[in-house]
Amino acid sequence: MVLFLLPASVVAQPPSLQEVQEEALRAAGYDRHEMEDWRRQSRWAAALPRLQVGFDRQLKDVVQLSTRDNVSVSGGEVLVGPNENNFDQDFQQGSGFDVRAVWYLDQLVFNRDRLEVSRETRSWLEDRSRLLERVTELYFNWKRAGSSNLKEEYSGRLDAYTAGWFSRQLKEDG
Repeated sequence: MVLFLLPASVVAQPPSLQEVQEEALRAAGYDRHEMEDWRRQSRWAAALPRLQVGFDRQLKDVVQLSTRDNVSVSGGEVLVGPNENNFDQDFQQGSGFDVRAVWYLDQLVFNRDRLEVSRETRSWLEDRSRLLERVTELYFNWKRAGSSNLKEEYSGRLDAYTAGWFSRQLKEDG
Protein backbone atom coordinates (compact mmCIF):
# COMPACT_ATOMS: atom_id res chain seq x y z
CA MET A 1 0.00 0.00 0.00
CA VAL A 2 1.39 3.37 -1.05
CA LEU A 3 0.41 6.56 0.77
CA PHE A 4 0.75 9.94 -0.81
CA LEU A 5 1.19 12.85 1.53
CA LEU A 6 0.03 16.19 0.23
CA PRO A 7 1.36 19.48 1.58
CA ALA A 8 -0.97 21.14 4.06
CA SER A 9 -1.58 24.04 1.67
CA VAL A 10 -3.18 21.69 -0.88
CA VAL A 11 -5.66 20.14 1.57
CA ALA A 12 -8.53 22.60 2.03
CA GLN A 13 -9.35 23.18 5.68
CA PRO A 14 -12.47 25.19 6.37
CA PRO A 15 -12.23 27.77 9.14
CA SER A 16 -12.80 26.41 12.63
CA LEU A 17 -15.96 27.15 14.58
CA GLN A 18 -14.00 29.42 16.92
CA GLU A 19 -12.63 31.44 14.00
CA VAL A 20 -16.11 31.85 12.53
CA GLN A 21 -17.54 32.90 15.90
CA GLU A 22 -14.76 35.42 16.48
CA GLU A 23 -15.26 36.92 13.03
CA ALA A 24 -19.04 37.10 13.53
CA LEU A 25 -18.52 38.97 16.80
CA ARG A 26 -16.02 41.33 15.19
CA ALA A 27 -18.35 42.00 12.23
CA ALA A 28 -21.25 42.72 14.62
CA GLY A 29 -19.13 45.18 16.61
CA TYR A 30 -19.01 43.27 19.89
CA ASP A 31 -16.00 44.60 21.75
CA ARG A 32 -15.64 43.29 25.28
CA HIS A 33 -13.27 46.15 26.17
CA GLU A 34 -15.99 48.70 25.46
CA MET A 35 -18.15 47.35 28.31
CA GLU A 36 -15.16 47.38 30.67
CA ASP A 37 -14.48 51.01 29.73
CA TRP A 38 -18.13 51.93 30.46
CA ARG A 39 -17.90 50.31 33.90
CA ARG A 40 -14.68 52.11 34.75
CA GLN A 41 -15.98 55.46 33.50
CA SER A 42 -19.24 55.17 35.43
CA ARG A 43 -17.25 54.76 38.67
CA TRP A 44 -15.47 58.07 38.12
CA ALA A 45 -18.47 59.95 36.76
CA ALA A 46 -19.93 60.53 40.23
CA ALA A 47 -16.71 62.15 41.47
CA LEU A 48 -16.76 64.74 38.71
CA PRO A 49 -18.86 67.88 39.06
CA ARG A 50 -21.71 68.69 36.76
CA LEU A 51 -21.35 72.05 35.14
CA GLN A 52 -24.32 74.38 35.06
CA VAL A 53 -24.20 77.44 32.84
CA GLY A 54 -26.71 80.28 33.02
CA PHE A 55 -27.35 83.51 31.20
CA ASP A 56 -29.83 86.17 32.25
CA ARG A 57 -30.70 89.31 30.30
CA GLN A 58 -32.94 91.91 31.90
CA LEU A 59 -34.57 94.85 30.18
CA LYS A 60 -36.76 97.13 32.23
CA ASP A 61 -38.39 100.44 31.31
CA VAL A 62 -39.89 102.23 34.28
CA VAL A 63 -42.02 105.30 33.58
CA GLN A 64 -43.47 107.39 36.38
CA LEU A 65 -45.81 110.34 35.71
CA SER A 66 -47.35 112.46 38.42
CA THR A 67 -49.54 115.52 38.01
CA ARG A 68 -50.52 117.87 40.85
CA ASP A 69 -53.08 120.68 40.57
CA ASN A 70 -52.55 123.78 42.68
CA VAL A 71 -55.67 125.51 43.98
CA SER A 72 -55.53 128.33 46.47
CA VAL A 73 -58.39 130.28 48.07
CA SER A 74 -57.51 133.60 49.71
CA GLY A 75 -59.42 136.78 50.32
CA GLY A 76 -62.46 135.60 48.45
CA GLU A 77 -60.50 134.77 45.37
CA VAL A 78 -59.89 131.33 44.01
CA LEU A 79 -56.64 130.91 42.22
CA VAL A 80 -56.03 127.79 40.08
CA GLY A 81 -52.73 126.82 38.64
CA PRO A 82 -50.07 126.28 37.60
CA ASN A 83 -50.09 122.48 37.24
CA GLU A 84 -47.01 120.65 38.42
CA ASN A 85 -46.01 117.72 36.30
CA ASN A 86 -43.33 115.24 37.12
CA PHE A 87 -42.19 112.82 34.44
CA ASP A 88 -39.48 110.32 35.26
CA GLN A 89 -38.26 107.60 32.93
CA ASP A 90 -35.72 105.04 34.00
CA PHE A 91 -34.46 102.51 31.49
CA GLN A 92 -32.53 99.68 33.10
CA GLN A 93 -30.77 96.84 31.40
CA GLY A 94 -28.42 94.19 32.61
CA SER A 95 -26.92 90.86 31.70
CA GLY A 96 -25.74 88.13 33.97
CA PHE A 97 -23.69 85.06 33.19
CA ASP A 98 -22.83 82.33 35.67
CA VAL A 99 -21.05 78.99 35.71
CA ARG A 100 -21.40 76.54 38.56
CA ALA A 101 -19.76 73.25 39.38
CA VAL A 102 -22.15 71.05 41.37
CA TRP A 103 -21.18 67.80 43.05
CA TYR A 104 -23.86 65.23 43.83
CA LEU A 105 -22.19 63.48 46.74
CA ASP A 106 -24.95 60.88 47.05
CA GLN A 107 -23.83 59.56 43.66
CA LEU A 108 -20.50 58.56 45.21
CA VAL A 109 -22.36 56.03 47.35
CA PHE A 110 -25.00 54.94 44.83
CA ASN A 111 -24.44 55.85 41.20
CA ARG A 112 -27.42 55.32 38.90
CA ASP A 113 -25.11 55.25 35.88
CA ARG A 114 -23.60 52.01 37.16
CA LEU A 115 -27.07 50.43 37.15
CA GLU A 116 -27.54 51.51 33.55
CA VAL A 117 -24.15 50.08 32.57
CA SER A 118 -25.01 46.84 34.34
CA ARG A 119 -28.34 46.64 32.51
CA GLU A 120 -26.66 47.38 29.17
CA THR A 121 -23.98 44.76 29.83
CA ARG A 122 -26.60 42.08 30.51
CA SER A 123 -28.45 42.99 27.32
CA TRP A 124 -25.17 43.00 25.39
CA LEU A 125 -24.24 39.55 26.70
CA GLU A 126 -27.68 38.14 25.84
CA ASP A 127 -27.45 39.49 22.28
CA ARG A 128 -23.91 38.16 21.97
CA SER A 129 -25.00 34.70 23.16
CA ARG A 130 -27.88 34.62 20.67
CA LEU A 131 -25.49 35.56 17.85
CA LEU A 132 -23.04 32.82 18.84
CA GLU A 133 -25.85 30.25 19.02
CA ARG A 134 -27.06 31.16 15.51
CA VAL A 135 -23.56 31.09 14.04
CA THR A 136 -22.77 27.76 15.73
CA GLU A 137 -25.99 26.18 14.44
CA LEU A 138 -25.33 27.45 10.90
CA TYR A 139 -21.73 26.25 11.00
CA PHE A 140 -22.67 22.69 11.93
CA ASN A 141 -25.54 22.67 9.42
CA TRP A 142 -23.02 23.80 6.80
CA LYS A 143 -20.64 20.96 7.75
CA ARG A 144 -23.46 18.35 7.60
CA ALA A 145 -24.85 19.61 4.29
CA GLY A 146 -22.13 17.91 2.26
CA SER A 147 -22.22 19.11 -1.34
CA SER A 148 -25.94 19.93 -1.54
CA ASN A 149 -27.50 23.29 -2.39
CA LEU A 150 -28.10 23.74 1.32
CA LYS A 151 -24.35 24.12 1.78
CA GLU A 152 -24.47 27.27 -0.38
CA GLU A 153 -27.40 28.58 1.62
CA TYR A 154 -25.57 28.03 4.91
CA SER A 155 -22.42 29.59 3.45
CA GLY A 156 -24.46 32.65 2.49
CA ARG A 157 -25.91 32.95 5.96
CA LEU A 158 -22.48 32.59 7.56
CA ASP A 159 -21.25 35.26 5.15
CA ALA A 160 -24.04 37.55 6.34
CA TYR A 161 -22.87 37.14 9.94
CA THR A 162 -19.15 37.52 9.08
CA ALA A 163 -19.41 40.29 6.44
CA GLY A 164 -18.28 37.92 3.66
CA TRP A 165 -15.26 36.61 5.57
CA PHE A 166 -16.47 32.97 5.57
CA SER A 167 -16.54 32.58 1.77
CA ARG A 168 -13.23 34.40 1.38
CA GLN A 169 -11.64 31.88 3.77
CA LEU A 170 -13.04 28.97 1.78
CA LYS A 171 -11.66 30.43 -1.48
CA GLU A 172 -8.23 31.02 0.07
CA ASP A 173 -8.09 27.47 1.37
CA GLY A 174 -9.50 25.83 -1.74
